[in-house]
Amino acid sequence: PNTNLKAGTVSGCGSHACGLPLGLDAEAVWDQTECDVGSGDRLVLYSDGVIETFDENETRFGKERLIQLLQDQAGSTCDQLVRRLNELLADFRGGQPANDDVTAVMIGFENHNSATSEH
Repeated sequence: PNTNLKAGTVSGCGSHACGLPLGLDAEAVWDQTECDVGSGDRLVLYSDGVIETFDENETRFGKERLIQLLQDQAGSTCDQLVRRLNELLADFRGGQPANDDVTAVMIGFENHNSATSEH
């Protein structure tokens, strides 16, 4: 699944914000999706193990908690967001090991246009 963090607002990217996991089927065909991004936006890609992490009462971490984290930490760097997500998931599991892969990739977009001049 993917999630787009744009100016503190969280949304899916494209009409297929989730789908078949990468690498599961060598014959899989993928749709191409385009998203408008601007400086400061973040694209979050994550495995189902993130939102399907369970606590000791068998409660799922869920997409709602992930979205809340992204909104609460909107001003954080991608590195800080990934570290905070890992901390929250470990706390949520109550010290138990993960029962599925837990993978998250966050991509930050920055505007690096610079004016050059010749003398």
